[in-house]
Amino acid sequence: MRAPFGETADRVRHALKEQGFGVLTEIDIRATLREKLGEEMEDYLTLDPQVMVGLTGKDALKPVADEAASRLEAALDSL
Repeated sequence: MRAPFGETADRVRHALKEQGFGVLTEIDIRATLREKLGEEMEDYLTLDPQVMVGLTGKDALKPVADEAASRLEAALDSL
């Protein structure tokens, strides 16, 4: 089922909330790229806790990232 981006984003936010996540900030990447580089792109959201652990280099965060990934998967499955 396809839905407009805004509706889909709202459904994803709700699913994340149900799994204990909150949205701390949102950045309109599309508007930023258009303004800074004159480039057009599709709307999108990125969620990837495993990559963030790799970027920090702190292996102690792996259990937290694993739990977050599990909850993200549950949120996506609920959609």
